[in-house]
Amino acid sequence: MKRRTSLDATLAAVSKAMSAASLGILTLSWLLTPGCGNASKAVLDITYGKQMERNAKLRQALRSTLTAGTNPQTTAWNEFVGYWPSAWRSEGWTYDEVGKRFHGDAAAATLIHDRYVLKIILDFEASADLQRFEFPRVRYHFYEVASVRLPPEGGGGGGQSITFNPTNQAWFGMKEWKSLVESNWDFTQIGVRVVSNAPVRNIRTVSPAMW
Repeated sequence: MKRRTSLDATLAAVSKAMSAASLGILTLSWLLTPGCGNASKAVLDITYGKQMERNAKLRQALRSTLTAGTNPQTTAWNEFVGYWPSAWRSEGWTYDEVGKRFHGDAAAATLIHDRYVLKIILDFEASADLQRFEFPRVRYHFYEVASVRLPPEGGGGGGQSITFNPTNQAWFGMKEWKSLVESNWDFTQIGVRVVSNAPVRNIRTVSPAMW
């Protein structure tokens, strides 16, 4: 069984957030020397603010492009979120200073029968001015949650853990997705087993970031 704890999920989320801003912070690291604390903090605050502003613009541009997209990859994305409009969504990216491009992915995930996770992952590249987006690859992941454990005090304060069943999962592409839709969600089309009456206890208590 693979296990992920709430700490793992937190670190993963922090890593995603830092990846978008890491280059700018590293560029300024040489300025952060003893004896110039106030000036260094001011420079870092300005840079951090600019990074956050750029990230917000990228997220908005990405979501707008996905919504309006008509190529096979964006169509697949819109079809997925059309079936599950409340799917949990996330985006992550890095900036290539040499190529002057963003590289990242967007993901959306939903629970099936409160035991399985179905996720779509769409890779993207964007120009520095956010005027051009490309979507080179889309893929899907289906996997089973085996158990969710909460600490004695409950799930509100962290300390949750989640385990997965590595023998019942599948990666697949748009061809298999089409077969899945046309079969009215017959998951044997992608080679996995689905039980509809065996929900995992507490699965909706943990953050979807842990899925």
